[in-house]
Amino acid sequence: MVQPQQNPFVKSNLELMLGKREGNLCPAFIQETIREKVWKGYDAAQVDFFFDKCSGKIAYFGKLTDVPLSIALNERLSQGTMYVAIDWQDGKTAIADMSFYKPEEVLDMATKTLFDSRDAYNEQQNFPVRPAPFTKVSL
Repeated sequence: MVQPQQNPFVKSNLELMLGKREGNLCPAFIQETIREKVWKGYDAAQVDFFFDKCSGKIAYFGKLTDVPLSIALNERLSQGTMYVAIDWQDGKTAIADMSFYKPEEVLDMATKTLFDSRDAYNEQQNFPVRPAPFTKVSL
């Protein structure tokens, strides 16, 4: 079980993942195109996010065209995509997978933070299916 309080970046990421304001996961997910039955029989959408490539702290969820300039132009941040699955019967979501646009720039600490954040989110959502292990994949 992931303990967000052990890593302040995981705690911060979890707040952005569960929040309902602009720049949080839920509003970004709602704006995306949901594809049918693409992950283990569940519908899913791709959600872009921006994160610190050293720490893994997430700064913003949303499309590049919607991101504030201060985030889009910040050289400390890298961009990735989360694949978010939804169970329509109970409204639960899970982060099925993640990928980075430039994985070679992302430090191992950041990868671990994002992986732990994904696991903490999925544990809290109690989604019926668990995702595969995290891997650094270039888009």
